[in-house]
Amino acid sequence: MIHPGDVLDGYRILRLLGSGGFGAVWLCKSEALGDLRALKFIPTLDKGRHDREFQALTRYRHSASQLRSPAIMPIEHVNRREDGLFYVMPLCDGDGAADPSHPDWRPRTLTSVLEGGRSAEAWLSVEQVLACITPVLEALQLLSEAGLVHRDVKPDNILFVNGVPCLADISLLGDDAFSITRRGTPGYAAPSWYEESGGHPDMYGAATTLYSILTGNPPDKMGRSNFRWPPKGEQSLSPQARTAWLSMHAAIRRAVDERPAERFADFNLFARALTNQPVSAEAESPSADSVQGGLLSKIAHKLEHKGRSSIIAASIIGLGLLFLGLQSFKLGSEGAIQASDFYQRWNGHPERNSHTPKTSAPDITQTVKVDLGREEARAALQEFDALFADTVKTMTFPRDPFAATMEEIAAALYVYDADNAVPETTPRKPISEIKKRFLATLGALPPKPSVAGRTKALAALRSKAEQIGKQFGREEKEPLDKKILTLESDLNTDEEFRKEQGMKVLKRATRLVNSHPESWDIIQPAQNFSFAGTIN
Repeated sequence: MIHPGDVLDGYRILRLLGSGGFGAVWLCKSEALGDLRALKFIPTLDKGRHDREFQALTRYRHSASQLRSPAIMPIEHVNRREDGLFYVMPLCDGDGAADPSHPDWRPRTLTSVLEGGRSAEAWLSVEQVLACITPVLEALQLLSEAGLVHRDVKPDNILFVNGVPCLADISLLGDDAFSITRRGTPGYAAPSWYEESGGHPDMYGAATTLYSILTGNPPDKMGRSNFRWPPKGEQSLSPQARTAWLSMHAAIRRAVDERPAERFADFNLFARALTNQPVSAEAESPSADSVQGGLLSKIAHKLEHKGRSSIIAASIIGLGLLFLGLQSFKLGSEGAIQASDFYQRWNGHPERNSHTPKTSAPDITQTVKVDLGREEARAALQEFDALFADTVKTMTFPRDPFAATMEEIAAALYVYDADNAVPETTPRKPISEIKKRFLATLGALPPKPSVAGRTKALAALRSKAEQIGKQFGREEKEPLDKKILTLESDLNTDEEFRKEQGMKVLKRATRLVNSHPESWDIIQPAQNFSFAGTIN
């Protein structure tokens, strides 16, 4: 073991900063340079583990020096002795005191940031959440590409260096293979079923860490609707932040999905799912449509001017050329009308065009073209509404009738519970009949949509809305975007709603096991539904 005052390879030990199950971190000072560093000492008497850890540290030190990412903690020095191994790394940002040698100074970790957020006026914003997790995902992608796996991704192991979240505690690194013995922290470590199905252990750790950032809760509460909001509750979020929160929870569910095909293929896709939020029309840059529309407006104006110039020229030349001048005016005006009409059709708002020349008699051709433009827009919107209705029908289900039926089933079990002091004369349905009603209710629900199917359906709606926006203008597209956002939010909460309703019945049936063993027939399907949202 080591103590203050010891010198290891030119680094003098000053004081203990923290310790855990895999070693202790000490504040040290370089005797050659005089600057402060952090030294982690990992004791071990197991030679096999000692060798494996040293090989992993040496390999990581080489890889990190090549990756040069601010989100990956570098190792400046690594060595070992009989009772353990140690490595030296830069000192992270601190809290409590300005001087790291002061007893009140402590490393700034993601855990300390989240703990401080509980007493703050507001929880982390969407931008701050992304700023905490995105660098970590980038770091894990680089490690994975280098053939390394961390195996202990959690808030305690994310330090802040120069204000940037940095993945540390790399003593658990090993080959990027899933045959290695599982290690890590309970809750954040991937369960056996996840790794056995091909899941990346760091993907699971990143998902549980993101959950803690969003809610301030430990991972054992993940997946429960009562624990998906910040500590100050759902009301502390704006409507935009609430939508982003639900979207990030959907990404977490996909990262830890029981079905391997539904998970993210790598950490880049995980990060992309968090940052690909719909962009508002105000944030969009000027489109090619508006540039093109301005050009066509200028063309129409020039054609008008050409027609007027022809009249002036005709009057100067005389009565002999009047006929020719009038014809020129007619041709010029018709050209202006056609160009302006094209501009109107392009933007989808004919009433906004100020360049169409006024005539004493209505132009039948122009009226027909404008009506056709409106008909095309109406037809396109009807197509979108049909696609939207079909998506709602296949992806969602009526919540109120389902909730009411599940409440009735739970109430039917309630009268069997002796602790509720229900009179013996109260009518009771046979438990077998209650079970039959329960299974029929679950069986009548539409199948739970897969993540891939949900993503594909929403992408089809967005593509259709984008097409309408390009053809008929932003004003037509904005209401469609809002409908899609609302639907996406509903889809994100549908699965949790299913589980909540199943839990009502599960709790009631579980209370009856001792007095009514036949309630076991309900517990099994209720448990499957409460945890998976389906009885299949």
